[in-house]
Order: sequence, then structure tokens, then C-alpha cells
Amino acid sequence: MNKNGQEILDISVLISTRNRAPLLQKTLRRFRDLYISDLKWEIIVVDNGSSDNTREILIEASRELPLIYLEESRPGKNIALNKAISFAKGGLYVFTDDDIIPDKYWLINMWEATKRWPNCSIFGGKIIPRFPPNTPDWIKSPSFDWCAHAFAKYDPAPRECEVDRAPYGPNLAIRASIFSNIKFDEKIGPKGKNYPMGSETELLNRLKKKGEKFVYVPSAKVEHVILPHQVTLKWLLGRAKRAGRGWVRLNPDLKSKRLLGVPRYLWRMMLHRAFLYSINYFRQDQVKWKYGKEFYILLGMIQEYLIISQEKSSLRKKSSKEDNGSKPVF
Repeated sequence: MNKNGQEILDISVLISTRNRAPLLQKTLRRFRDLYISDLKWEIIVVDNGSSDNTREILIEASRELPLIYLEESRPGKNIALNKAISFAKGGLYVFTDDDIIPDKYWLINMWEATKRWPNCSIFGGKIIPRFPPNTPDWIKSPSFDWCAHAFAKYDPAPRECEVDRAPYGPNLAIRASIFSNIKFDEKIGPKGKNYPMGSETELLNRLKKKGEKFVYVPSAKVEHVILPHQVTLKWLLGRAKRAGRGWVRLNPDLKSKRLLGVPRYLWRMMLHRAFLYSINYFRQDQVKWKYGKEFYILLGMIQEYLIISQEKSSLRKKSSKEDNGSKPVF
């Protein structure tokens, strides 16, 4: 028991979900087959404003699983995860998504790894994309350069060891003690259809700067279910744009000269990439991706700089009004 009289558990599995009831239901059914041994655990699922039958799915699952169902109406994955953390009682937080297929020994293997690495606090398990039927061969190919960015593939080493590459959200474990004075940045990550990517990355970058190490645990495996619309060129280009937005939020250029709040060199680069993309537009998707990826990344970067510029302008106007309003009138 902790000081509030609550039972202290070993693991808290934390999930944010929104309007993905069929995927969530399949994931939770797989959780019933996990080998838990004598671990004390819980699953906390935060419904982030669903309008489908997510509530019914969670109520049904709670009859067979140690599941806690929370609601968070404010949109944003990181907002939902911060709420889940405030309720979690485990010593290890295992973050995952509503579209995974966990290996039977997923949690027990992750737990055992934390014992082997007592001085480390961040653990990433293997993530294997499960592609739908009729996925184009060029996307399934091992040479596809965006399998990690697009589908969260994570397999950075042949064995369990410390790695430089940060884990991904579908299979990430962090000791609860880390969150005593830190939380997810609620301005980044999934929030609607167009958002800056980097939900977990931003947090992990901060922790890395504080000296935290990443441990890769290949035995703690999950499959990440990829949907049919996610293996289309349209979806991949949208992903590239969101990645560009996220890169600006994570690593903004504060030194270069600006045009409309955007580093000037980005305008030049985007015009060049737009030309290359346009002359290859009617070729096969694999070629269009090669040129479209770079164009859409730059498009996202420029969009995010414009948004940041507007935010700063709004803050200046607000501050100016407050200053003027505080002056005495004689």
C-alpha cells in the first residue's frame, strides 16, 4: 500500500483511444491471453472523446481484465496519457496503442528486463508492422526508408542492450519514478487529423538530455496492425507533412533569417522540391513517394513555423492589451 492506502502494483499498461472500437476490442482480447505469472498489473484506457461504442467495449473488457476506464474530453493523445498517469499505481508504466497484437510473454519479458537493468528507466520492445493484404511490395520491402516513421517499426539491435535510438509509442516502458516531476507535452502529438508528430519523442528527448538511457528489449514483442488506408500514397504523404511539423516543434531553427516567420532557406528548398515532385507526379507511386516525401516534409515544416509565428503574434498582442489596460487613466 502507498501513503494513500492504494495497492502498489508492478505494471500499469496505459492506452489512449478515440473512435477505434473494433481495433481496441481485438487488442483487449489479446490481453486476456498474456502470460502474467505473479505480476500485479492494471490496464488504464482513456477514451479521448469517442463517439462510437468504445465505452461498451471497455465495460465488457473490464469483466475479464484488470481494466480502469477513464474519459478525457479534451482532444490530444498526450492530454489523455497525462490523465492516465495521474491514476496509475504501477511501478512500471507500459505505454502502448489500441492497435497492437502483443506476444504472449510481452509484459513478463519487459518486467524481467527492468530487473537486469536496474540503473536504466526507459525500455523499448520490438515492434513488427503487420501489413494488410495487397500492401504494395515497395512499402513492405526492407529497403523502404520510412517503415519506422510511418509504421513504428522498432528493431535497432540484434540483442538486448543500450541503444541510442528512442523507442516508439506502441511498445514503450518507463519507470513510474520518472514522472514525479515530468509529464508529456500536451501541445504535440495526435490531435485530430493534422498535428505535429512526436508524442513520445519529445518526452524521450528531454529525458535523454537528463542522462537517461534507452534499453532495447527484443523479447518484449508486439505487432503493430497497419490499416489498408495507411499503405496508400495519400496517407504516407500526410504522415510526412505531420513529421515535418513535429520536427519543427522538437528542433526549431532559432538563428536563421526569416521570411513571414519561416527560415528563408525553407522557402527555396520547398520551391525546388515542388518542381521535382510536379515533374514526377504522373509516375508510379514509388517514384512519387521519393520526391513527394521531401516536398510534404518541407510543407509541414513551413506550416508549423507559420503557426508558431501566429502564436507569438497573438501573445504579443495580448500582452500589449494587458499592459495598456493596466495603465492609470487621469
